[in-house]
Amino acid sequence: MKDDNQIIFLKKCEDELKLRNSYFEKLFEKSPEAIAILDNHSNVLKVNEGFETLFQYKIEEVKGTNIQRVICPKSLYDEAHSMANTTENGGFFRIESKRKRKDGKILDIEIFGYPIVSDDRQVGIYAIYKDITEKKRFERKLKLFVKVLENNTEGVLIADREGNIVWINQAFTEITEYGEKEILGKNYWALNGTNDEMNKKIKNHLVKKGMWKGEILSRRKDGEIYPQNINLFIIESKEKQSYFAVIVRDITDHKIKEQKINYLAFRDFLTGLYNRAFFIGKLNYIVINACSKKEKVAVLFIDLDGFKNINDHLGHAIGDLLLQKAAKRIKSCVRECDIVARIGGDEFTILLTQMDNTENATKIAERMIYFFEKPFLVKDHKVYVDISVGIAVYPDDGMDTDTLMIHADLAMYKAKESKGNKIERFSPILNEQAKEQFILENLLKEALKRNELLLYYQPIIDMHTGKMIGAETLLRWKTKELGFVPPDKFIPIAESNGLIFSIGEWVLKNACRQNKKWQDSGNIPIYVSVNISIRQLEQKDFSDRVKNILLETGLEAKYLELEITESISAENIHNIVSIFEKLNQLGIKLSIDDFGTGYSSLSQLSRLPISKLKIDKSFVNDIHIEMNNTAIVTTIIGMAKTLKFEVVAEGIETEEQLCFLRDTKCDMGQGYLFSPPVPRNQFEEFLKKKNCFIKK
Repeated sequence: MKDDNQIIFLKKCEDELKLRNSYFEKLFEKSPEAIAILDNHSNVLKVNEGFETLFQYKIEEVKGTNIQRVICPKSLYDEAHSMANTTENGGFFRIESKRKRKDGKILDIEIFGYPIVSDDRQVGIYAIYKDITEKKRFERKLKLFVKVLENNTEGVLIADREGNIVWINQAFTEITEYGEKEILGKNYWALNGTNDEMNKKIKNHLVKKGMWKGEILSRRKDGEIYPQNINLFIIESKEKQSYFAVIVRDITDHKIKEQKINYLAFRDFLTGLYNRAFFIGKLNYIVINACSKKEKVAVLFIDLDGFKNINDHLGHAIGDLLLQKAAKRIKSCVRECDIVARIGGDEFTILLTQMDNTENATKIAERMIYFFEKPFLVKDHKVYVDISVGIAVYPDDGMDTDTLMIHADLAMYKAKESKGNKIERFSPILNEQAKEQFILENLLKEALKRNELLLYYQPIIDMHTGKMIGAETLLRWKTKELGFVPPDKFIPIAESNGLIFSIGEWVLKNACRQNKKWQDSGNIPIYVSVNISIRQLEQKDFSDRVKNILLETGLEAKYLELEITESISAENIHNIVSIFEKLNQLGIKLSIDDFGTGYSSLSQLSRLPISKLKIDKSFVNDIHIEMNNTAIVTTIIGMAKTLKFEVVAEGIETEEQLCFLRDTKCDMGQGYLFSPPVPRNQFEEFLKKKNCFIKK
């Protein structure tokens, strides 16, 4: 009976052992990890399915083979041998290394090695291989990202959902002066330097939208307030713990430059007074308000008599200093509420508001005459300057901005006829200037019918190659009665009476037709540049008109460039942007002409799809003579490059100007150094000869 029980017990133990072995076999075969059973000399006894899948070897291919020869790269034989010694001596190891797949691909592998012990004797090695290739790739990426963040020039901060700071990079320290030890754990909202109301606004937006970007005034460690551009966004971690990141940029320099650019946009470069565009805009606004309040407004035009002679005899440097002193003297004669502007050359304007009667304008003009009787001391020169003052009063002498400006200008020219320190109030009786305008206006109405309008062309030169790549189309008017009439006399008339619409269309159509003829004659294709008036852009269908002209003439859009002056008023900027976008979609190039002489801002320029800026010749003329102009030209070119605009310099007349512009990376140029504007037949000679306009 006892023997039977013992047999039953042994049988039960044997069954349990078989069951355990069965479990082990199943676990071994189906384990997701790659497992190999080795003998004490690292020869393969058995591998599981995971091993076959990972390393692509069947058991028949590797059984009895040293595992090192199968999956270990030659460069790691020593390492593998050392691991084998460890297990052969009864030790355990864990290591991250590289192993080779059957197809030769190297994998990142985490290896575990255990000795197999039976009856206190090691009978083999149990090796587990875990593929960590993706993990390693992720870790390498993570290291790269951290490296990028650490070396980013923009400050980066990471905080938990409550705002407690958990990480910053070096750039953040450089911007804020807060070191890692003194800021980690501190609350971002308490340290960012902005007010509670702004912080609340940012938090709410961050919660709702998951991000916020904008500008704030922040505070450095030493208490200095500075402008900061920040970009905040939510980060979700695997642990579902919310964090947010803050990318910080110190925009102090940007704000200073922006202020300078805005200042220059509203101001005259030389005198610091307001410029023409600002004056016109302000006058327009004042006139509209004066109409509703039934107030009087006066416009004064002031011209420095004989200023050209001063420039010619004493030089432009003295002339510029004189203009600066004259500006200060004029400014000293008016009230705080009055506006003084320099509108070009030696001409100044004053806008008088809050007038009790029209005599106030005359009194201020008389005060200026008195002040200008005293000589100016300019360096070693004592310079006497007479002025001529013209006055026009709203609503007596004009009901709108243009009329007031024209009438004040006419009155000033009438004062100039009297030669020296004279004041003239606009009179409805036509003087010689008004008569001339009347005659020109009537003749201009017949100019198209009488075929008196001509197109001249001035070469535009690539400053790098010296080759002609384009031509500016310039309108000329030759009358039977008066001969050639300067554009600056008849174009303002055309703009004021609406003739500019028909004349502008004639110019555009003939310029395109002529360029197409040149191309059809086998000449190297160039683009033609055509000046467009602001008035033309008032036409809602202007882009369609241009498109039809291109279709009619057969000229490709890429060979047409349209130029618009810098003086784009803020009131019609929306319409202009819309028209420019349509023109740009056609493939037409767009440029800003006479840059630096009018009103513009970076925000306005960035809204227009332009590709080119043309530096006004008034700045180019005085390069190497007037340091201000040299600096202005350099600044304009640098700004244009930043905004990815090409630059054309107008009015190049000397080799010195050319060399300077090429050194400052100006892209293109035009001027009398290359060629004056010439008629069609003379311009065609340039096309045929294919001349290089710049000496190597």
